[in-house]
Amino acid sequence: MEGKIKKETIGPLISFMEKSKTPWGIKDRESRFIYMNSAALHFGNLPKNFNPEGLFDSDFPAEWSELSTQFIEHDRLAEKTGDHIEIIQTHYFYGSKTLEPYLCEKFPIYNEIGECIGTANFSKKLKTASRLDLINNVSPSVIFTTPPNNMFTQKELEIIFFSINRLTAKEIAKRFNISHRTIENRLQVIYNKAGVNSVNGLTEFCISCGLNQYVPPNLLHKEIKII
Repeated sequence: MEGKIKKETIGPLISFMEKSKTPWGIKDRESRFIYMNSAALHFGNLPKNFNPEGLFDSDFPAEWSELSTQFIEHDRLAEKTGDHIEIIQTHYFYGSKTLEPYLCEKFPIYNEIGECIGTANFSKKLKTASRLDLINNVSPSVIFTTPPNNMFTQKELEIIFFSINRLTAKEIAKRFNISHRTIENRLQVIYNKAGVNSVNGLTEFCISCGLNQYVPPNLLHKEIKII
C-alpha cells in the first residue's frame, strides 16, 4: 500500500517552507495539495488566506490551473524516477499580464519506512528572458528537462531538440562544431529509432511521446537561443 502523508512526518519540512521567500508546495501521491507557503500563494496569484489543502491543480481559481494535466504527469515522473526533476512552466504568475518562464523543481518525499508519500516542489524565475524562445512565447505551457523515456542518447536528444525546432542539419552542425554530414547521419539513426523518415514524422513522434516538451538541461545552462 502506498504511504500516506502524516503532518508529523512533514512537520520539519513545512517549518522550513514557512520561513522561505521561495514558492514551495507539497502534494500527496494523488497530486492533492497538502501545503503551500505564503510565497507560493503569491506566486499563484491566490488570496493570502486561501486554503489549498485537498485541492488538485485543476481546482484552483487561477488561470494556470489549465496546465493541471501536465503538472500531474510531472508529479508522477518525480515519484517514478525517485529523484528531482526540473520543468519550465510559462504562465501569468504573480498576476502578471506577460507570459514569464519559471523553473520548477520537484522532489519525491518519503515516510519513515521509505515509502514515497508525495512530492515537494519550488519555483524560481529564469533569469534569461531569451529562454522564452525555447517555448515560442505563444501560449501558457510546461516543458521539462527530464526525458520521458530512455530511447535516445543525450547527444541524440540535443539533435532532436534543434531539429523539431526547425534548424537545418547545417545549422545544427554549426552549434556542435561538427560537419553537417555527421548530423545527417545521426538524424538517420534517430529516424530509425523513432520509425520515421522525415523531420515532420519526427515531430509527430515527439508529440506522441512527450518529447516535444523536453529541453536538454545543458542547453539551458549554456543559454542557447532558438530562433
